[in-house]
Amino acid sequence: MKKMSKILSLLMALCMVVSLFAGCGAKEDPAPEKEETKAPAAEQSGEKAPAPSGDVIFDGEATVYFMYPDSATPRWETFDGPFIQEYLSKYAPNVEMKMVDAEGDAQKQLQQVEAAISSGCDFMIFIPAEEEQAAGSVNVLNAEGVPFASMCHTPFGAEVPIFMTMPFDMIAKAYVDYMEENIISDASGYPYKIAYIGGPDSNFYYELSAVYEEAFKRWESEGKAEVVFNVQTDSWSAASAQGPAEQMLTQTGNDIDIVITNNDDLNAGVLAALNEQGLVGDVHVLGGCDVTMQGLAHVQEGWQEGDIMPDYETMGATMAKIVATYLATGEYPMDLVNSSTNNNFMNDGIPTISIPALLITKDNMKELIVDMGVASQADIDAIANTLK
Repeated sequence: MKKMSKILSLLMALCMVVSLFAGCGAKEDPAPEKEETKAPAAEQSGEKAPAPSGDVIFDGEATVYFMYPDSATPRWETFDGPFIQEYLSKYAPNVEMKMVDAEGDAQKQLQQVEAAISSGCDFMIFIPAEEEQAAGSVNVLNAEGVPFASMCHTPFGAEVPIFMTMPFDMIAKAYVDYMEENIISDASGYPYKIAYIGGPDSNFYYELSAVYEEAFKRWESEGKAEVVFNVQTDSWSAASAQGPAEQMLTQTGNDIDIVITNNDDLNAGVLAALNEQGLVGDVHVLGGCDVTMQGLAHVQEGWQEGDIMPDYETMGATMAKIVATYLATGEYPMDLVNSSTNNNFMNDGIPTISIPALLITKDNMKELIVDMGVASQADIDAIANTLK
């Protein structure tokens, strides 16, 4: 398959200075020219065409919109969009995919959804800019009869036909398993002192914390660990974690064994505080998520234990298959569904395709990051050299 390593490496380098929730600069996507709205491609002929051969699922022409939340989060433009496009070219080679940036604004995204429908949208991949305000856009899609699938961000408060995500609890479970296999198992008769510096209130924080809290109670009851510091930050930035980390070190007299956070940027703040005290490498730092360039450099140099990466390629291939299958048959591939997601509206939850997370460590970084073209070794080394 195409690796896209040169394209992805360039995009990662352009976005490496960006924190998870900081903007890369605003974009203005011109409203599409208005044209007659098409019926779903499978319905236009009135009868089903014979199945195409090979990997092709749908060989007709269609327009697909990829509506993503913002450019501040590099993954949409760097991984998700390109991988979906790559596999659409395989499963539906005559389909055009248009990418539209909501710039973090739910109201702007609603207007973009309406413009896409007016222009002629055969299928929409909808990622809410704001989960709690997604219902406006979803209700428009349902009212206009536009087929769509959602991914990653849960669309609350409306009817959603199919959803794909990397369940948040899998992130925490991956780290709990790692700690039990590589750290906590060697308690040697004394409890490890754990600090938990979580992010601000969000579904992401709550789902991760539920898994961690359960593990903390179990480890404490077994005499393997005790939680000596537990706070939340007020944002997802490194700066918001450095202060609490300094407070943690003061309160514990630098007597800390493990620090757990919720993403790479929070880890960076913790590591800055540890570095000031000469404790980098002596304290296990976990919880990295997002595979930022800085996070990957921290893993490579042993500053943090690991990083979590969504399986972008599998997610891209799966979403392309959802799109192509619907365009060909007028039906969603419900055989791919393996779970459900509560969106506070649908009684049984949204039918969901759950894609497992990938835990990146020093041992598998070359295979999963460098060899797969997520980032080049040269780019990782460039950041790593600034840590020395």
